[in-house]
Amino acid sequence: MAEADQATFWSERYAKDEYLFGTAPNAFLVREVRGSTSVARFHRR
Repeated sequence: MAEADQATFWSERYAKDEYLFGTAPNAFLVREVRGSTSVARFHRR
């Protein structure tokens, strides 16, 4: 794909107002945050 075509593709893809991948965090991210002690300490402050 040519560089100009790539720019058009991504511009059109993200020009929409709806969420492309939903609004819920992905399962991996949730597991990592729940298992992290540094995040738990941060939220207690």
